[in-house]
Amino acid sequence: MSQIIPVLFHGRWHPPVNLVEKTRVRQITGPAEAVRYMRENFTVTNPACSRAISICCAALRLEADHETAKMFFLAAYESEIQVRKSH
Repeated sequence: MSQIIPVLFHGRWHPPVNLVEKTRVRQITGPAEAVRYMRENFTVTNPACSRAISICCAALRLEADHETAKMFFLAAYESEIQVRKSH
């Protein structure tokens, strides 16, 4: 017997996360966009990034709080900045 798993693709963070990138500000509005951003821009082998992706995906499945996912995303972003500075 199959099971239906509810997924919230349009979950939003209020306020969104604003990332300053060189010449522009990038706005991340929720967990789905955060996952996409991390997969495209972060060192995915970074443990903080892996945890943040996992928590954001859990938030999309309604298994974790969206604000918790936001905090994990911010921690992963900070970790990524530190990794880039050290190289």
